[in-house]
Amino acid sequence: MSETATKKSSRPTVFAVIPVFNRLALTRDCLRCLQAQSYSRLVIIVADGGSSDGTEDAIKREYPSVVLIRGDRELWWTGAMRVGIEYALEHRTSDEDVVLMMNNDTLIDSYYVETLVRVSREHKAAVGGLIVDSEEPSRIVDAGESIDWESYTFPVKTTVGAGEVFYDQIDLLSGRGTLVPMTMILQAGNVNAEVFPHYIADCEFFCRLRRHGFRLGVSYEAVVLAKVAETGIVLKSSRLKVREAWELLFSERSAENIRNHWRFIHHCAPVQWRSRAKRLLVLRQLRMIVLKTWMEWVAFPFLWCAQGLRRRSS
Repeated sequence: MSETATKKSSRPTVFAVIPVFNRLALTRDCLRCLQAQSYSRLVIIVADGGSSDGTEDAIKREYPSVVLIRGDRELWWTGAMRVGIEYALEHRTSDEDVVLMMNNDTLIDSYYVETLVRVSREHKAAVGGLIVDSEEPSRIVDAGESIDWESYTFPVKTTVGAGEVFYDQIDLLSGRGTLVPMTMILQAGNVNAEVFPHYIADCEFFCRLRRHGFRLGVSYEAVVLAKVAETGIVLKSSRLKVREAWELLFSERSAENIRNHWRFIHHCAPVQWRSRAKRLLVLRQLRMIVLKTWMEWVAFPFLWCAQGLRRRSS
């Protein structure tokens, strides 16, 4: 066998997993991007958590080569991603195969998968792409994300230096277009749908990979166009009704869900920062409720007095 043929045969199979729930138009756009990929060893899996907008029929009719896994209830992001990954694990041809975690509100160019496969093998890492705003592609949304446990914040790199093509000083990757070698999943486990049904699940998963000693990185040669406005509950004004504040704190569609963050801290934070991070989480969410709703007027005199006492004692 020639060297070229050997290299071609050793190329891993990429299982692209797309969790969906309705939003058929977005799913169509995402599938068009995946079917246009230059990388040929690609299996596309749509994990549908009970869509009611005709997603199942449309995919069967328009994309017959796509593997469709249909649930009879809403699986949320993590449940759908988990069943897609389970399918990939069962149908892998080699432990060198990889999973591409996708969201249907993202777009990629035709060389995206090929680039990530190359970069992942070069750096022996799980690799994501540079995430930019689809409405304003010059605006970088995520060039690498870390966790500051002391302040319980998630600093995000939003600039790329001249000549910079790979960055691995990170703690997290996104579920938007990240390539994960199956060897990592086999050792660290699948995404945790029982504890993290939707938001924070990808954070916990990649923290777990880091704990197992695996490398994470972002390739700036591969770009993800993210439809930012389609993601979860978004604050549309500086003032909230109490019901809106409640949804931000407790809805599974909210990235601010306090229960998910509490569990994330419990599962992932270093022991020395765990209690502090939980206190900061609760205080931050209480502050949001007080300062962004009508309760600000009730709390204002107490806040004013507290600030005065701090100034006197300093």
